[in-house]
Amino acid sequence: MSKSDQVLSQIIDQIPEEITVKSVMFQVESNRSFTVDELQIMADTIEKMDMKDEHIFYNAEVVDKPKHCWMGMIYG
Repeated sequence: MSKSDQVLSQIIDQIPEEITVKSVMFQVESNRSFTVDELQIMADTIEKMDMKDEHIFYNAEVVDKPKHCWMGMIYG
């Protein structure tokens, strides 16, 4: 499992199971651009959450910080 997969899993694991997620804003910052395959893994993982009437917004940014990768999610 890649480091980005581990971080994404940790973020999703923090969502309580008893709530229904209707919208997600997912943001990624890294010192490099993500590949299409990496972005697809993130999208597939979020879409497997079986959200009803979902609205999903993704944002990826390249930042000038060596060895930096950050992922965050706001859900409601």
